[in-house]
Amino acid sequence: MIVEICLGNEKGISLFVESMRQIAASQHMTFIDNSAKTQRQLETIGQRKSGQSTPTINVAIEGDDSLGVTAGNLGLSSYQVALGFTDGSNVAEGQRFSDAVIQALGRRWKITKVTDGKGALPSKGCG
Repeated sequence: MIVEICLGNEKGISLFVESMRQIAASQHMTFIDNSAKTQRQLETIGQRKSGQSTPTINVAIEGDDSLGVTAGNLGLSSYQVALGFTDGSNVAEGQRFSDAVIQALGRRWKITKVTDGKGALPSKGCG
């Protein structure tokens, strides 16, 4: 399942990353933030100019048996983030996890489910 969120601004990004960190802790899972590394890699291959103001978001929450969620904004509008969930080996546990993440993030932002079989597309109204 894929959902998308408009974070609105730089403060929204910081709040989002911190929210993901807190969700990982509450679920006893691992939080990973590869945003800075991804930004450097994009600069190295010429896909991003050094000092470009658009932030790079690349974070994940990982659990056992491939259960988790990744979130990023590559190819999307500046403050738009897409979250892709993986169920791992237990579909029911995967559903419980995705529901918990969506509920937690939905307290602060509007969550939009991406149509099955489609990918997230840039939103003109989000940054």
